[in-house]
Amino acid sequence: MSQSLYEITTEMMKLDAILEASGGALPEGAEGETLQALVEHYGWLERDKIDGYGEYWTSLKALATALEEEIDRLDKRRRVALNKIERLKDAARFAMDNRNRQKLEGQMFTICLQKNGGAPGIELKVPVEQLPEEFQKKTVSANMDAIRTALKERPDMVAKVAELKPVGYSIRLK
Repeated sequence: MSQSLYEITTEMMKLDAILEASGGALPEGAEGETLQALVEHYGWLERDKIDGYGEYWTSLKALATALEEEIDRLDKRRRVALNKIERLKDAARFAMDNRNRQKLEGQMFTICLQKNGGAPGIELKVPVEQLPEEFQKKTVSANMDAIRTALKERPDMVAKVAELKPVGYSIRLK
């Protein structure tokens, strides 16, 4: 049965510990030969497993790319269908307006004009900055760049309210 990368790594760590305990040198005789054979065996298993990971990773990446392209293709079809619906609505609205009717009835479907619910929309006649203060919303957000700079230049002052987090890592396939 194939071993997982976790199992191989665990065995390699045990072998590393044995080698470290012996000062990095292989013991003489059968024990050394056995240890050398195990190191080579698990080294090959690890290389094979990594190659398997790489092949699977590559195939998943290709699948993700193909799916992204399919998403784009289907999204274009969706937009075309929605545009067609809007043209149908426009044609129905034209017919209703010109015949002064609130509904058009077919044998299976009825198209009717219905008033939207909710609050009426608002169109501003001036830029938001020119509105009286009572009609403006003020938002506050942290200036992360200023905090980052202050943490580097004056850590004693800012350390009570913020701290720098370590930069993370990402796994890449080459």
